[in-house]
Amino acid sequence: MNPVAIAVMLGIAFGFLGLILYALHIGPSWLLAALVILVIAGFIRWGRLG
Repeated sequence: MNPVAIAVMLGIAFGFLGLILYALHIGPSWLLAALVILVIAGFIRWGRLG
């Protein structure tokens, strides 16, 4: 796999994890709700494509 693609995917994954940790500890509740909706929407979309 392309090393640039791996770096981009890891960056997105670590950034998303950081946002979730921020939302759980000191962030507003709407941010956590928005992230949960994004994850659910991603799994629904992945289920249709798979």
